[in-house]
Parts: sequence; structure tokens; C-alpha cells
Amino acid sequence: MSDGIILDVALTDNTEQRTPCIFVLDGSTSMNDEDKIKQLNDGLIAFENDLKNDPVAMSRVQVLLIRAGGHGEATVIQEWCDASDFKAP
Repeated sequence: MSDGIILDVALTDNTEQRTPCIFVLDGSTSMNDEDKIKQLNDGLIAFENDLKNDPVAMSRVQVLLIRAGGHGEATVIQEWCDASDFKAP
């Protein structure tokens, strides 16, 4: 994102108002538990399914996933994408 503009987005085919959705996911050592990771992954899959079953969300929502870990680290794990292109990691 630069100067309030979302790069690489073609608005000519879709002029709907955009709604950014940013997930900051816990990547700290407290997530070193299969149940916690499964719950996180299940939640992302449910979010993906809900997005793709909502025609308004499909045309408006853009998603960004960031993993935040210990020691102040943050990593983008899913660049900005339209709801129609979002795939839960």
C-alpha cells in the first residue's frame, strides 16, 4: 500500500467500494499446540467459505494476512487479494 492506494488492483472490472480486512495471526510459541493451530486454520477456512458465499463480500472485501510472533516479528503471509482470490493457507 502506498499513499492510500492499493497497488495491483484493477478497478475497471469492479468499481465497488473496497473493504480491507487484515488478520494479524498469532505465530508465537504459545501456538505450539496442534489444537490451537487447527482452530486457527479452521477459522480461516470458515472465513474463506463465508466470503465466497456472499456476493457483496466477493466484490468488496480485500484480505491481508500477517503473522506476528515473539520478539516483535511480523511477516506478511498473504499479500492483499480480492475475496474471490483468497485461499486459506
